[in-house]
Amino acid sequence: KNAPTVITIYGNNFNLITPTILCLIGNSWAYAFDVTSNSLKCITPTNVVSGKVVVNIATSNFDILPGFGLFEYIEDPIIYDTQPSKGYAGTQVLITGRGFSRISS
Repeated sequence: KNAPTVITIYGNNFNLITPTILCLIGNSWAYAFDVTSNSLKCITPTNVVSGKVVVNIATSNFDILPGFGLFEYIEDPIIYDTQPSKGYAGTQVLITGRGFSRISS
């Protein structure tokens, strides 16, 4: 939840919005980049609490466009211990901690 994340937003005619597209992620504004006709990217701001926030896109005049999505900030996983602490290539390692179930690849 504390590290910025690049999100991709899909839609239509993004390339017709000029001169700049903004993303409203929760209560924070971010500039869109890598804008094509059907997708754009934004970087989420850091957040201090877990939970879902609404994502909108807007013109450079802060006019919010129709449609929205959701982004969920999840709690960072915490590692308590690794066993063994050293080994050869191929050694199985047991990692104990919390917050692993919310991680996806």
